[in-house]
Amino acid sequence: MSAEDVVAALTFLTARTVADAVRAADTTEEIASGGGTRDPVLMGTLGELLPGIAPRASDALGSPSCPGGGGTWLPPPARERRVRLVLV
Repeated sequence: MSAEDVVAALTFLTARTVADAVRAADTTEEIASGGGTRDPVLMGTLGELLPGIAPRASDALGSPSCPGGGGTWLPPPARERRVRLVLV
């Protein structure tokens, strides 16, 4: 198996694991944070695996997806809706 195949398989496994968790939480919105939000293949695969739930990076809520110190702060409007924060 080539290195590219290994990376592709791990990327899909990551997306599938996150998608399963999002479905299990019965959410209507996915807000992702972490380095994986910069991976267009990962985010695109999440979109394909979660029809009707468009993945968004926490940047859209004013919280950097990749803050230097880790952790993500969600502004008050995000706390008022049922959402699931997924770190990728």
